[in-house]
Amino acid sequence: MGRCNKEIFAKGQPIAVVWSKTEEDTEKWVKVIRKKAKARVDWHVSGGRDQILHLGDAKSRKRVEAAIDELASTFKGTILKRFKIGERGL
Repeated sequence: MGRCNKEIFAKGQPIAVVWSKTEEDTEKWVKVIRKKAKARVDWHVSGGRDQILHLGDAKSRKRVEAAIDELASTFKGTILKRFKIGERGL
């Protein structure tokens, strides 16, 4: 798997923590979210879990949250936690 985008990793805000059997499953799902939301979203492993980060304004974040809601049933894993704006991630 590729590494998390450096800028998103450094400046992004946590939006969710998920678990999947493979990194490929998380990667595929996050790519679909990114495309659907037309937003800067990436992920990285933190404490054995996959943390999804968002970098953008409030409108962009709402699109990402809506995409996660819409695509939750397609994820081959479990959404463990959703973060509110300003809430610390892992």
